[in-house]
Amino acid sequence: DHWLKGVENGVMDEPKLRLYMQEAIRPQPSIDLRPGRFIAEDGWPSANVSARRYHLAAPSGLADGPGDPGEAAPRDPGDGAAGDGQALQVRVSEAVTVDAGPWCGWGGPIDYAADQGAEDGRWLSFTSNVLDAPLEILGFPEVSLELSADRPQALVAVRLCDVWPDGASTLITRGIRNLTHRDGDEEPAALVPGERYLVEVRLNSIAYAVPAGHRLRLSVSPTYWPIVWPSPEPVTLTVFPVGRLGLELPVRRPGLDDPALPAHFSKPEAAPEPEHLNLGGAGEEERNLFRDAKRGLVRMVYETAHFPSMRLVDSGLEYEDRGVDTYEIVDGEPLSALATSERRIAICREAWRTRVETRSTLSASASEFHVTNAVDAYEGGSRVFAKTWSASIPRDYG
Repeated sequence: DHWLKGVENGVMDEPKLRLYMQEAIRPQPSIDLRPGRFIAEDGWPSANVSARRYHLAAPSGLADGPGDPGEAAPRDPGDGAAGDGQALQVRVSEAVTVDAGPWCGWGGPIDYAADQGAEDGRWLSFTSNVLDAPLEILGFPEVSLELSADRPQALVAVRLCDVWPDGASTLITRGIRNLTHRDGDEEPAALVPGERYLVEVRLNSIAYAVPAGHRLRLSVSPTYWPIVWPSPEPVTLTVFPVGRLGLELPVRRPGLDDPALPAHFSKPEAAPEPEHLNLGGAGEEERNLFRDAKRGLVRMVYETAHFPSMRLVDSGLEYEDRGVDTYEIVDGEPLSALATSERRIAICREAWRTRVETRSTLSASASEFHVTNAVDAYEGGSRVFAKTWSASIPRDYG
């Protein structure tokens, strides 16, 4: 109204930013209501946010001051980190990252990461002491690492978690850096195996309140399938927790009295939706894991049905929307990674029935990505259109 109609409604007197500060929740993949509160900032960067630094303390501490060793994190001795003085090595199985949740959720019924405790034990993890006061994170956490890799192509994945007093681990945010792009995306360059590099990793922006009595945990890995495509070869990273390298956390000043939420900012009354009849239940989503122990193969299947089947009562139009995403990989063989996406949309009315089905696959060799797409369209029981096409794309250090 202010910009399009010239209405002086006071919107320019409101804070420039409204954000949702999420409260801590126990890790669970399905959440009906995300608790939190709206906060306000007059601009960005905000004068209410300052950097709090935590440095990596060998062998597994996240220290917030000189001489503070942090607290040791749990480790899986069969698959995780091994310390050698100030050099800490980590090599993680490509086939075990099953608790990550979606990279970018859409608000569905299964939209969050599960308990990160198992992943924390497999990754190289650094844990802080117990927080003696609440801590509100607002912005982009930054992580500085000095590391080396044993392969010319490698990546680093970083997770920041909220560790509860009983050990449960809730994912706060995460970030990924392709190490061949360490100096920018314009001119990627291979790593020199064994050479030490200083790398900055920006984690996804977040507003999250960590309660007193909890701990922070920073975890590092050279693989994060299926969140990111694996490097062409299995990689061992060596992290050097020296100096003041570590985590820079954007912390909001506590005790701020945020202004009241204007009435027009509150959720308006929803417009009446067309009356419809569900023929296949409400929106559905499933995540299933299949493991072939003999072959070392792990397959993750994500099934979604935003509209399993519905009919608009007034028009009689029927609509169905389903999808399946499958990710599989053989442990120790990153070139076996395969992603498949299938979609099916059907639109019908009485005797008129149509549907479109698609299938796309992504795989890779050491030098190329391979993409194949197929689309089929049907009217009634007859296929009226079909096309399949493929492409190979140079990895170019991808």
